[in-house]
Amino acid sequence: MQRIVLATTNPGKLREIRQVLGSLPIDVLGPETFGEIDEPVEDAPTFAANAAIKARYYARATAAWCLADDSGLLVDALKGAPGVHSARYGTDRVPASADRSEIDAANNAKLLEEMADIPDPQRTARFVCHLALSDGKAILLEACGTVEGRIARTPSGENGGSRLASRKGPDPDQADDCNAEQGKPRPKIDCDED
Repeated sequence: MQRIVLATTNPGKLREIRQVLGSLPIDVLGPETFGEIDEPVEDAPTFAANAAIKARYYARATAAWCLADDSGLLVDALKGAPGVHSARYGTDRVPASADRSEIDAANNAKLLEEMADIPDPQRTARFVCHLALSDGKAILLEACGTVEGRIARTPSGENGGSRLASRKGPDPDQADDCNAEQGKPRPKIDCDED
């Protein structure tokens, strides 16, 4: 069985990837399996570069292949924010000891406050996810995807994925069937945008 480290401390993300890859002969491990490993500094301006930083770092630290992602929201009314800062967007509102659910709630609250006066038709956004697979020496594979949508007015759903509406309906407050996010068709974007 192939072992792959998933470069995340987010238990929800680890659970989701295990479910997706569950039928394959792959053992998906979190970095904590290998003892205490400091997190790399993700200071690149793009999702692609941050995913590559994490993939190489954890592959080298664990001597195993590593799948890493960098993902976040690009909100049109906020000129692309929070972008590569999505996971830490509201961390100025929580203590340093906050867990993932507290950080997600703070991120959502800050985004919803900033979007409060934006009319529904102008609440367009996209969720971008860039994946990188590394053996520690090189990036072996990269993939990028986007999901279009609109920012909801109230949170719903779980795992931090409550900010955007379902792609299946025009109402931005109906995010109950979409924990990924987004809905208005747009031209293809470059996933290296921040």
